[in-house]
Amino acid sequence: MIDDLSDRPDGRAVRWQQHNAARRAELVDSTLRAIRRHGSGVSMEDIAAEARTSKTVIYRHFSDRAGLYRAVADKVGRRIGRSIAEAIADRPDAEGRLALSGVIGAYLALTEADPEVYRFVVRPPAVEGPVADAQVHGITDDAAGILADWLSGRMGERQARVWATAIVGSVHACADRWLADPGAITRSELTAMLVELNWSGLSG
Repeated sequence: MIDDLSDRPDGRAVRWQQHNAARRAELVDSTLRAIRRHGSGVSMEDIAAEARTSKTVIYRHFSDRAGLYRAVADKVGRRIGRSIAEAIADRPDAEGRLALSGVIGAYLALTEADPEVYRFVVRPPAVEGPVADAQVHGITDDAAGILADWLSGRMGERQARVWATAIVGSVHACADRWLADPGAITRSELTAMLVELNWSGLSG
């Protein structure tokens, strides 16, 4: 019986997909470097120069600036999610307050370490509002989902989702305000205040 070759993947197509994915990842990394170098208002010209390519090549991979923004926001969102998950995993269930402190501290540490990248994702100057809003909501929803899974062992699933959304919302809002005036309070002080605020409700 002759094998049906129609269902076999085209080797050239697979290699091209792998190459395209690798190139997109390189361009995202170049964009992050450009943001750190030039600030959250970085231009496409600055990004292309950092990547040592042209805007045309970038648009070939991402269609437009909004597409590049989505890719950058996705990577930042995954980084935040990993940090939150690791902070929870590092503490047993009995150490709930310390786990919460780790979660909040991890989020604030990322914003402090990469303030321009944070600003680029949260308040991109050249991307239409709905695009940015959808990405930011996606990041906060994912973070709240991780936190809700942890909280569900302490309360009902619906209540855990509400509490998780409230905690992430408060941290996100305070981080945004804190970066506008980072000298007013230290990260450790802000972390302690947010833990006190949120843990009071959880322990009650």
